[in-house]
Amino acid sequence: MTDPRSLRILGIDPGLCNVGVAVVDVAGHWPDVAYSLVDARVFSTKPEHGKRGGTMCTDDARRVGYLYSSLRGVISAYKPDLIGLEETSGSRSARSGAAMARGHTLALCAVLSATTKRAIEISVAAAKEAATGAQGAGKDLVRDLVIARVNGVAFTDALRGVANTKREHAFDAAAIAMAVARRDIARVLLAERAR
Repeated sequence: MTDPRSLRILGIDPGLCNVGVAVVDVAGHWPDVAYSLVDARVFSTKPEHGKRGGTMCTDDARRVGYLYSSLRGVISAYKPDLIGLEETSGSRSARSGAAMARGHTLALCAVLSATTKRAIEISVAAAKEAATGAQGAGKDLVRDLVIARVNGVAFTDALRGVANTKREHAFDAAAIAMAVARRDIARVLLAERAR
């Protein structure tokens, strides 16, 4: 972190097939904060449909192990001040709901084992509102406004080689980090560091 007055936030978009992460530095006085992307990644356990390569995990044990160690690695490398995690919400089927719950639990376990910081759970609506100003915003608008507000060039560099269909997870993770920055705890920490 270059500015000791800034706040480093890790946003996590959990899942069992794709986990998006974004590390965002936040500086300034609320509400006039500036966001700066430090890193963004998508950890995937399935290759892009029809393509070879990538990390293919065919069973849950390998999948969980890969995602768990990847999340711990990001937390260890960047040492975030706050961590935001998308909370689980309703799904279209029982099977996808169970997978979402397992992905969420996996991310919580990785956070708890890698740091003393707790994860701040963020709803999908709160993440969308932080990024766009509208709780019901679509994926394209979230992507476009996250890129506009959090250094789009850095996103392009960080996500080079990641399939377009998987990049949305990193954009969602950045929106989660932005939503954490709106929480009272982030405002207090930013005010303390500005002194």
